[in-house]
Amino acid sequence: MFLTNTWYVAARSDEVGTDKPLGRKVCNQMIAFFRDSTGTVSAVEDFCPHRGAPLSLGRVVGDALVCGYHGLAMGHDGKAISMPCQRVRGFPAIRSFPVLEAHGFIWVWPGEAARADVSALPAFEWLGNPAFGYGGGRYHIACDYRLMIDNLMDLTHETYVHADSIGQSEIDEVPCNTRVEGDHVMTERYMHDIEPPPRFGKWRCA
Repeated sequence: MFLTNTWYVAARSDEVGTDKPLGRKVCNQMIAFFRDSTGTVSAVEDFCPHRGAPLSLGRVVGDALVCGYHGLAMGHDGKAISMPCQRVRGFPAIRSFPVLEAHGFIWVWPGEAARADVSALPAFEWLGNPAFGYGGGRYHIACDYRLMIDNLMDLTHETYVHADSIGQSEIDEVPCNTRVEGDHVMTERYMHDIEPPPRFGKWRCA
């Protein structure tokens, strides 16, 4: 079961070009993302209503997503537009998804479209803030997504798994403080007068 009435990051902005669609699975739903002639991103069910081929294997022509099997052209609203040598009025529409581009990411709302709320998009205070540095990418993790969440939310493993980089014994020795602020869970641990971990050992504490 997934929480569907919320925004999910589906891709980095640079992963969705103007010529090829991108297929992604979000909340067990196969979705095809594509940009129209103005650069606007759309998201539709990754399923051609003609023969069931994945639309993400097709191409983008103008404002349409064209299936690579028989050339059925689909619009951003999931409705068939045209097909060579074929009338398309009888083809059922496929599902379209609310989609936003913000913070360098493509966000999709896999739940009820009528409940999509732009104001619910997460805010990142560090984006655009010169006091913060940012670098990122996409990683393929061969595990259940829930284990990945558990890994990132429980940092008590740092001392053991990352002993040669960011882990150190003081992590076990100093308790952390966790509090809830609205929709945010804040965990803090302050370690004073200690040596930096191995990765940052070249910078000594003042």
